[in-house]
Amino acid sequence: MNESDLEALPAGDPIDLLERPILSVADDRGVVAHLSLAGLLARIARGDDAELALLMPHQQHAMHAFVVQLMALVASRAPARDVPKDEEGWRVALRALAGCPEAFQLVVADLGKPAFMQPPVPEGSLDKFKDVPTPDALDMLVLAKNHDVKMARIQRPRIEHWVFALISLQTQQGFSGRDNYGVARMNGGFGNRPGFGVTPSLGWTPRVLRDLAVALRERDALLSDARPYSATGLGLVWLTPWDGTESLEMEALDPFFIEVCRRVRVLRLERGLTVGMTSTKVPRLSSKELLGNTGDLWTPVDVARGAALTLPSSGLHYARMAQLLFGGDWVRPPALTVQAADGSQPLVVARALVRGQGKTEGLHERVIMVPAASRDRFARAEGRKKLGDLSERRIEAARALRLKVLKPAVCALLQGGADDLRLDDDRGDWLLDDLDRLIDQDFFPRLFADVERDADDADVGYQQYLRTIGEATLERGIESLPTSASRRERAIAAAEARFAGGMRKNFPRAFEATSTPSHGEETQS
Repeated sequence: MNESDLEALPAGDPIDLLERPILSVADDRGVVAHLSLAGLLARIARGDDAELALLMPHQQHAMHAFVVQLMALVASRAPARDVPKDEEGWRVALRALAGCPEAFQLVVADLGKPAFMQPPVPEGSLDKFKDVPTPDALDMLVLAKNHDVKMARIQRPRIEHWVFALISLQTQQGFSGRDNYGVARMNGGFGNRPGFGVTPSLGWTPRVLRDLAVALRERDALLSDARPYSATGLGLVWLTPWDGTESLEMEALDPFFIEVCRRVRVLRLERGLTVGMTSTKVPRLSSKELLGNTGDLWTPVDVARGAALTLPSSGLHYARMAQLLFGGDWVRPPALTVQAADGSQPLVVARALVRGQGKTEGLHERVIMVPAASRDRFARAEGRKKLGDLSERRIEAARALRLKVLKPAVCALLQGGADDLRLDDDRGDWLLDDLDRLIDQDFFPRLFADVERDADDADVGYQQYLRTIGEATLERGIESLPTSASRRERAIAAAEARFAGGMRKNFPRAFEATSTPSHGEETQS
């Protein structure tokens, strides 16, 4: 039994996260070591590999943001904006940042003092707090029918499960019923906290160090008159007592503030750790008028409304991603700006856990590689404009293929080649969805390749590509969709004729030849 297990710690131990090696951290060979929070930060600061082995996918962005903001709070107060490289240096720095040792202890018996991600309880009693027995019951997932990730499934949770659940709950939860308010970095109670950024690598350490540098470069802008923050403001929001009836003003905060949105308290009982949680009359931060536009490093902002992005249930569809990456309707967050350290082929990483009213509508993740040939174009406004213009034409073309070409062909197939075609027939819409998924898979690699080609050849190649995948999709429909046996030949002929006519009308260049193949295609004639 290693020291990271609760049973290895004596009763009454406050579980100091700066001292206790409770985090399972893997290197690039998969070798797992157990480190304290101070040890993890030291390992990252030195540039060593550090993957959190037990972190769940929906917790990734919350933990990434927490670590970056915590390191930025320390660095912004250091004389040379530097961070410690050793574990003891991080203990000293974080205790100085907090002003009390309890701020990074998980279990603190004195309710008048803070504990990790837990504000002091000024009434001195937990009588109104309800028991939350497992970390995944505390975490923010809402799964009404237990279809996806089972609720309350961790029977013997490790301490780090509780740490990750607290960070996830307190930094990315939204409204979840009366008197249960969400975070400030979210547009509305049913919004979500997206994470958009560029990185040279998907590894934890390079991503954190890269975004730490971005944060420190952005600090002066976040302290300008356009923002409400203070250079000497509160960084760890859980340090301040909260009785649930008063909100903190944003003017009292550091721009890298790490918030808490719920009143919780971790207790150690004979059966193990548990959490008491209670509702509040007001949100912790008074931020409603900001609409989630807090200057968050990873959140796109709607230009027209000045509101943070709320990702819909459709997620990171190629059309939405193109708008967010290239369009002029969104302010790109600082982390999404290409930096010199991002290398010749930077990666765009986007994540969001989409929330609904009383439900979770999916964790959406997307990674897009920007090829070396398009790196500088993607980094400049005029280059993104060209990418945006091309992507808009491609999106409209894909829509035309779905609705003006394939949809009538599928309806003709289903309706036996009827002359009076009904386009409200939705029995074959799954084929349209399949087509959209095919386009989605190839959209960005093809876009980046074609923006560097001769525009005329690229246009011909793309129309030929749409013809190819459209024909293949219709063929799947012919093989699988129900048709009357007596009218089957007529139905197939009508479907193929509708498809061919629609292609020639909407994509006449699909029948031309190209001089240079696009994205691995062979030249067609």
